[in-house]
Amino acid sequence: MPINGTIVQERDRFKLELCDPGRIVITITDRYTESTIFSEFAREFEGEYKLALKDEKFRVALNELRDSLRKNGRFYVINMARATEYESNRNFNDMKAKNIIVPFDDFTKLSQVKRVLYQIRCNIFHGAKVPEEVNDDRITKCAIPVLRRLLTFLFSN
Repeated sequence: MPINGTIVQERDRFKLELCDPGRIVITITDRYTESTIFSEFAREFEGEYKLALKDEKFRVALNELRDSLRKNGRFYVINMARATEYESNRNFNDMKAKNIIVPFDDFTKLSQVKRVLYQIRCNIFHGAKVPEEVNDDRITKCAIPVLRRLLTFLFSN
């Protein structure tokens, strides 16, 4: 049986769409980063995450993490790869749009928790976070229980 379909290149992506014997669409990118994987994780497990939010200890851990990120009355992580562009008095939405900061204002969304945890991870590995710096230690110590409870809950269900 012949296979019917198309291959289209869009910038750094190839889209393979097969029509026969059944519809299949595959997108291939030149780069596949952890962020792509974690975004898919957040999309896939959003429903399970809503169940996890019913756990009081998990909500307490999320609040502690959020409080560790308080700056100027807002809650966010600075993207240390762009720290030279950060200014505390700069427009919050502008910095958010330019990925200078990652906000943490709604922990009911797994996608936002994922972005915050991923930015903390990136800051540790690439952004000059150092042990025994009080603010860095506090953020990292508050992120660990959230990640631990989240993974324990998701993998047990």
